[in-house]
Amino acid sequence: MARISQDTFSRRFNMTWKNWTRSEIESIPESRGVYAIIYSDNDWIYVGQSRTSGSGQGMRNRILEHYDGESDQSSCIKREVPRKVGYEVIYNTKERNDRENELINEHNPTCNK
Repeated sequence: MARISQDTFSRRFNMTWKNWTRSEIESIPESRGVYAIIYSDNDWIYVGQSRTSGSGQGMRNRILEHYDGESDQSSCIKREVPRKVGYEVIYNTKERNDRENELINEHNPTCNK
């Protein structure tokens, strides 16, 4: 399997990428934005967004819900063995919705079906 290069992802997808570990996820800002959970460059698992940066629903907490959670969605994500999580801070609701839809349509993530 090809190694995932942070520089390659940052240039290609304009996202900040972290390893799929609790400590790295905890360094993600608690902001509004779009995030992607992936196995490799060509194997996207899930794309989502946070709608608010308050009340525990920012990106960091949403991603930690997937990391720790037991929902059907979280179970699907865990079955796919994530390796990276990427994020973009996007405050504008329309831009956030458009970016989430763009990434889902482009990468067809397994757990967004």
